[in-house]
Amino acid sequence: MKHAGLLLLLPLVGIAFAAPRPPQEEAPKPPADAKPEAKPETAAAKRETMRIELKLDGTFEPSERHALQIRTQAWMGEMTVAKLAAHGAKVKKGDVLLQIDTAKLHEAIAAAGVDIASAKIQLDRVTEEIKLAAAGETLQKERVERDAREAAERLKYFAEVEMALELADLELNKAWAEDSIADQKEELDQIEKMYKS
Repeated sequence: MKHAGLLLLLPLVGIAFAAPRPPQEEAPKPPADAKPEAKPETAAAKRETMRIELKLDGTFEPSERHALQIRTQAWMGEMTVAKLAAHGAKVKKGDVLLQIDTAKLHEAIAAAGVDIASAKIQLDRVTEEIKLAAAGETLQKERVERDAREAAERLKYFAEVEMALELADLELNKAWAEDSIADQKEELDQIEKMYKS
């Protein structure tokens, strides 16, 4: 960053050195009786790189500015800024530019965890109820099938054994009733004969 100012000033320094010098007045000629002046000391010319350094503090500014925006996939609640780098602050790689207070986000995650646990418990309860209902239906089916078997067996026993016995019993009852009626008729006839005589 310090060399940016140096790069900008180098062309200006070059221009300053390349600017034409104003014309100098001609030096007056010395009088003829004047003593010659001593020659100044000279040095041999040699080729070297001339280096001019100018050290300045400066900052780089981007040619374009970009807005920093957070777009979450699901979170719709407020996001409180906990830490923010100051405007124009010097930062380096790894420095925190923006830090969000995640307390509400963690609360929402905890609430979602409770909802998931509750949903799992409800799912387990419904699954158990389905198993019990299926077992109850199996027991009910077995009971109905057993009742149907027993009814069929009772019908068969009645048709093969009891019906014949009941018919025989009915025949005996009928014969007893007929005998009883015959006895009563005979008794009635005797009573009538007795009253007539």
